[in-house]
Amino acid sequence: MNSKTLLMTLVAASVVTAVGVNIATSQQGQVDMDSPRILPELLANAGSLDHIKIESGGNTLLVESHKEGDKWVIDNLGNYDADTAKLSSLIKALKNARKVEEKTAKPANFHHLGLRDITQEHSKAVMVSVSGGGKDYKLLVGNAAKAGTGQYVRLAEQNQTWLINLAIDKPEKAEDWVNTKLFDFTVDDIQSVSLSGKYQYALSKADKEKTSFTIDSVPPTHKLKYDSIVDAVPRNLTGLKFEQLKAVADFKAEAAADSQSIVVKLFEGDSEIGVTVSKVADEYYAQLTGSNPLWNQWVYQISEYSYNQLAKDKMDYLDSIEPAKENMVAPSPGLPQIPQTP
Repeated sequence: MNSKTLLMTLVAASVVTAVGVNIATSQQGQVDMDSPRILPELLANAGSLDHIKIESGGNTLLVESHKEGDKWVIDNLGNYDADTAKLSSLIKALKNARKVEEKTAKPANFHHLGLRDITQEHSKAVMVSVSGGGKDYKLLVGNAAKAGTGQYVRLAEQNQTWLINLAIDKPEKAEDWVNTKLFDFTVDDIQSVSLSGKYQYALSKADKEKTSFTIDSVPPTHKLKYDSIVDAVPRNLTGLKFEQLKAVADFKAEAAADSQSIVVKLFEGDSEIGVTVSKVADEYYAQLTGSNPLWNQWVYQISEYSYNQLAKDKMDYLDSIEPAKENMVAPSPGLPQIPQTP
């Protein structure tokens, strides 16, 4: 075979391969669009849903949530506000999930797909139950597909298992579905931040138009390291998130060490919001006071980083000022030095 023939053969093979890939991709897309939904009735009724429950092996409750007016709350966290984005993501996935491939219908093989019944303590599956408008939908969700995308599922009280075309997020605990951001105000909304306890100082702004805070009582021997450095505490307050919730009754405040109290005043809205951060053993917590009734029920576990950013010494913002050197009069050059008489 000469070089020209070889080149033509390679070009032809490339064209055939490209066409084959395009056809396969097109067919896969067509299969996805034509495949039946795993929960076909849910598409029309999703807007009426008002209850979600997720359980794991041993019938362990992970999350239960219901709609209360215009918002969703977490039942097993004292009706704490839910993160609606996560709930919406779950409902969207349930609506859009389509059957890709039929899998085993033998209960003896369910463990290979992570789909053993949740009445079994060591089941790796979760049961997702959603209801509303007088209708209930239940789907057992197992392992993610080993290749590509998708997940193994089976309908409640059915043995037939399926590979669906997308993944369904499975929370591990109720806290995974709460909005962990504690405050919705911004740095611009803060008028002042006053610290007492371990460290004592205040940061303030005259009006909302000011871009930076000022700090009180800077010693004359020191200066700010840079102008905006004192914005750190207000900025960290606005972004403060918690990692775990602990009931107030279960929190041993007397064991807290290195406690720092902070009072936040806003230009508008709540007159004062109290934040007390403390260290208990190797964990860090924030307690809040204000108009939100949930703050009276919970203590919020925060990260060590967040604690250190809020329990901050004023001196961390300052640099010492070098003392000015005294003006020394040097002797005139060229004049002879007269020796002293012994």
